[in-house]
Amino acid sequence: MGNGNGNGNEGGFKDQETILLLFTLFGILIILLLLLVAITFQTWALWKLAKTVIDQNTESDGGRRRSEVA
Repeated sequence: MGNGNGNGNEGGFKDQETILLLFTLFGILIILLLLLVAITFQTWALWKLAKTVIDQNTESDGGRRRSEVA
């Protein structure tokens, strides 16, 4: 019976290690997903900002060209 209890404790310890490993990996996965969302949002915001700047430069270049032609 003593051996049975010892094996049960070792099995419980392995189960705790497995749970800890899975918990850690799940935490890392959540952090990576949050980083992916943050990088995606920053890329979208940068693209939108760049598009706005390009549109403004295009409009002002068009205005200059019209005044130069006239």
